[in-house]
Amino acid sequence: PHLPAGTPHYFYVGKGYTGTEIDVVETTFPDTRAGNAHKTHMMFGFALSYEWDWMFRVDDDTFVVPERIPSLLWNPKAELVGGDCMWQAGWSTGGAGLLISRRVVEYMVAEGVGKNGGDGDDGWICWRARLAGVAMHWTPRLRHQMDLRPHPNNDMVTGHYVTPREMRVLQPIMDNGDIEWLRKTGV
Repeated sequence: PHLPAGTPHYFYVGKGYTGTEIDVVETTFPDTRAGNAHKTHMMFGFALSYEWDWMFRVDDDTFVVPERIPSLLWNPKAELVGGDCMWQAGWSTGGAGLLISRRVVEYMVAEGVGKNGGDGDDGWICWRARLAGVAMHWTPRLRHQMDLRPHPNNDMVTGHYVTPREMRVLQPIMDNGDIEWLRKTGV
């Protein structure tokens, strides 16, 4: 799984980060539940400087198959597509992934974080979207738990709580469909 060439992508981290990667943006907010909503608001504002129709937002421990993201746009009325816990709880997790239209991101930036920032970025995004009457849909193909991962034999788009080691194992399997390699590694 790979992003198409030229696709802007960034990692937003909290205050105090000491790395120097070119695609990492340090924010002035702490990496806390309350700070995450402010960090996401800042990221949304930054993203609007680019041309795009849809944004896919995930956590840094989420394995994503980018080629499968367009298949989530099955409902032309949807402006926000969330993961498997959205149907139960009414909000989705960043770990599962959120596919968000530009119009919704523009609304979020204009409205600001407000009082629900303490519910974290996931709660803030879905709370604001619900207030605005945004058509939100969910799919089991965006997975917030660790029980199912994207694989050549399924149509999952994301898997959450994936360690860097697991990502290095999953990548060649998704690239080559080399399930025999998986058996040989014992993972």
